[in-house]
Amino acid sequence: MALAIVLASCQPLPQPFQPAQFKKEGNPLLQLPDRAGVLIRPVEGMSPDTARALSDAVAAALVKRNIPAFTTSGNRQSLVLGGRVNERGTTPQIDWRLSKEDMSGGKIARIVTAAPSERTEEFAPIAARTAAAIAALIQRPALRDRTADIKKRYLYIAPISGPPRDASAILRDELEAALRRQALRVSTTMREDSLAVAGNIKLLDSKAGKKRMSVDWAVLRKDGRELGNLSQSNDVTPVELDRDWPAIAREIAVSAAKGLRELLDKIPEKAIEPPPTEG
Repeated sequence: MALAIVLASCQPLPQPFQPAQFKKEGNPLLQLPDRAGVLIRPVEGMSPDTARALSDAVAAALVKRNIPAFTTSGNRQSLVLGGRVNERGTTPQIDWRLSKEDMSGGKIARIVTAAPSERTEEFAPIAARTAAAIAALIQRPALRDRTADIKKRYLYIAPISGPPRDASAILRDELEAALRRQALRVSTTMREDSLAVAGNIKLLDSKAGKKRMSVDWAVLRKDGRELGNLSQSNDVTPVELDRDWPAIAREIAVSAAKGLRELLDKIPEKAIEPPPTEG
């Protein structure tokens, strides 16, 4: 998704820039270089219901670690996690394989965990251990806290205008998670020491039956003054919006979080504090 970042008013206006990591071939909305996500296949050797429930538990554990996870279909860059029950030895185990594209090639890692019985309470600890092993393999080290240099400010994501309420809530949740992945402090309520992030989505007709989606973000201090803004845009089809909004929202959020991190690095501390009130 094309990204432009601008500091507000009294700051010298830099040339709009596009970080190298955003210059990708194909549709940037549907690409996620470092967080392509994991598609979980049902474990072989289990009953269909048990395998499906375990897949759901692993997906939930991965999402808690801010790793996109899917149990039906991923995207073109998703890794694939498959497993098979191994009953050799005294204790049944699951032999997991984390692969690129499919189980037949591009193997990245092997993970071994205990195999659960039919009891659902056994799923969560196994899923948590599996997710932890995957996170250790694919997540990059956490970045330093970028808000530490600006007096430990929190970022508050205001409700996003433009899309329907449910779609807005999905994007807001995804952005909060993506900002935390960038080691930024996020508050779910507006605090005295918060900076607000306001977002707005617009859809306009574009070529070949597509829609031009533009997403505008602004960073505001507590008196409402804008400190800087960034914009994203890309063409999408109505079918993608209806069918793939959670995945699209995740892509928007990841790119926006990187842009907001860059923007915060450029805002001087003296611009953040409102001037003292007189008398």
